[in-house]
Amino acid sequence: MDIPSNVIRFYSEPKYALEVISNLEIAFIHSNLINDPFDPYFFFETDFDESYQKLSEYIKRKYPSDYELWYKRCVTEDNWNRLIKEINEIPKSIKKSLYYFCTCKKNKEFKPEYDLYMWSHYANGHRGVAIEFNAHQLEENIKKFYNYDNSKNDSIWIKIEYVDDIDLIPADMFYEFYKQEYHLSIGKIKERKETKLEERYYTKMDKIKSKVWEREHEWRIQVSDLYLSLDYSKKAQSNQDIKTCSINNSSINSIYLGLLIDDEFSKKIIQQAKQMDVKIYKACKEKGRFALKFDRIY
Repeated sequence: MDIPSNVIRFYSEPKYALEVISNLEIAFIHSNLINDPFDPYFFFETDFDESYQKLSEYIKRKYPSDYELWYKRCVTEDNWNRLIKEINEIPKSIKKSLYYFCTCKKNKEFKPEYDLYMWSHYANGHRGVAIEFNAHQLEENIKKFYNYDNSKNDSIWIKIEYVDDIDLIPADMFYEFYKQEYHLSIGKIKERKETKLEERYYTKMDKIKSKVWEREHEWRIQVSDLYLSLDYSKKAQSNQDIKTCSINNSSINSIYLGLLIDDEFSKKIIQQAKQMDVKIYKACKEKGRFALKFDRIY
C-alpha cells in the first residue's frame, strides 16, 4: 500500500485549527460523531436472512455427509442464536471504542485545498481552515504517542475503499467457520485460523464506504480503547468525544485559510504559524470562474 506523502484535514471552526498549531496536538474524533451512519459498516447481513432453518437446509443440501456427521448435533438453534447475539454485540463494543483522524490524500491528480465541495462540506462553507500534514511524519508521531508495536513496521494509515453495494454474507462462510470449530473440538487441528467470515466481517468492514463519498479520497488513522492503555491528557480524559495526540512541527506542511474565514481568527492563526515557520496560504476567488486560487502570505 502506497501511503500518500501529504494529507489534508479540513476544520469547520478556525479555533480547532488554531488549537492544532498552538498546542501541537491533533484530535481523534469518536465514531459516534462521524457524519456517515454507515461508517464503519458494522451491519450483520446474510444471504439467508440470518435464519437457522434456512442455513440448516442449505448445509443439508450441499454438504449432506457433514450435516449428518456433526452439523445437526453440534450446531443447534440455541447456539446459533447465541452466535448471532455475539456477532451483533461485538461490533457495538468495537464502535464505542473507535476514534478517527480522517484526512484527504493530496497528490498531482487531486488537491483537496482547491475542492469547493470539501470547503463547503467540511470547512463550514469556506469559513474554516485546512491543514496539510506530512503523512509519514504524522504517523511516526502517533505511533510514538500511543506506544504502537512497530516491530513489523506496518503502517497504521487506512485507505478507504468506495463501493456501491455490500455482498451479503453467504451460508458457506458459516459452514467453513463451524467446520473449523468442530475440527478443533475433536483435535483434528490444533490451532484456530482466521476464516473468510472473520476476515470479511471484522477486518474489512471499517475500510469501506459508499461511492457517494468517493471524491474525498479518504485516508484515516483510527485508535481504539480496546488496545490502547495510555495515561491520556486531562483534556482527553474529560472529553469522551475526542482523544488527543501530540505531534511536532515537522508534521505540519502548510495551512490554508478559507475564503470567508473570520479576520480575527485569521490573524491569530497567521501569528502562530509564523512562529512555527509554516507556510500559510489564503483562499481567494479566481476571476471569471467558480474556483479558488491561493495567495501565499508567509
